[in-house]
Amino acid sequence: MKTLSMVFSGEVNGFADIGSYFSKDYRQVTGVPNILERMTRRDKTQDIEVNNIKLLNTHKGLDEHEDKVIEFYYLPKSKFIVKMRIE
Repeated sequence: MKTLSMVFSGEVNGFADIGSYFSKDYRQVTGVPNILERMTRRDKTQDIEVNNIKLLNTHKGLDEHEDKVIEFYYLPKSKFIVKMRIE
């Protein structure tokens, strides 16, 4: 099992989630991601959807695992992915 985590990034306006981030009050969803927007060199984020929940991803390499079931942990208001586990 592979785990990827992300340090809080200034790229995302996460001030609404600052309390949730420090208390590790994350939401969790598991499923096969639908990549709505590909990450580019210029744009370091991508929109994905898992079980009808739109999330914001900054992890590189998700494209390689887009056909796998992944467990995502995200901040409740900004939907910023903090951690994901690839089975």
